[in-house]
Amino acid sequence: MPKSGKVKKGSRNDKDNEKAIHPYSRRAKQISKRIHHFNKVETAKNARVARLEIIAEKLRWFQDHIDDRESYTEGELTDLVLEYRNRFEEELEQINIIQNMGKRHTQSRQHASREAAIKITKEDEKSHFQGCGMEIPDLITAFNLKLLRTWKGELNLIQNIKLIRVSARGVFGVEVLKSKPADTDSEAVDNKMGDDDVIDDNDNEENGDDDDDDDNDK
Repeated sequence: MPKSGKVKKGSRNDKDNEKAIHPYSRRAKQISKRIHHFNKVETAKNARVARLEIIAEKLRWFQDHIDDRESYTEGELTDLVLEYRNRFEEELEQINIIQNMGKRHTQSRQHASREAAIKITKEDEKSHFQGCGMEIPDLITAFNLKLLRTWKGELNLIQNIKLIRVSARGVFGVEVLKSKPADTDSEAVDNKMGDDDVIDDNDNEENGDDDDDDDNDK
């Protein structure tokens, strides 16, 4: 008579895994801590991607509206920034026309969410422009302008494009508030080195004059 197959008993680890985890146990705290850490990392990652998307959209606008000049002056940059801030005017006008057609004004407002989003964006940009400054790509530096032209929309390459902050000063234009030179900007590095050399020469001359005065006193 054939022997019946033996039923394997579950291992101790399997039994432990099948047991319910007490909500106040050490293991439950460890799992909760891991889940919290994972959620925190994902939230930070999503926020970073969202910010990069906003910057990418801004860079694409400037990329589409620059011409073939080697660099922009502050006055030319002013005109471009004002054009950027007014980029929604045509769309708002079209939304207004659609909402006022026939009896649509008595019904639910079409494109109301889009209109509200545009107005929030405009107010936010106005606040930054009149306050601490609005971030835009540096078009004054020729090397950075070349980087912007050759950029193909990659989010991971946005960090290579230098941004500057501009704010309104009076009625006439834009003042560059912050402009951190890029490591690859050879002209900026050369200028900086040149300034250092001039300072060193002046220091040497002053030191030399002091030595001559000391000799005369002797």
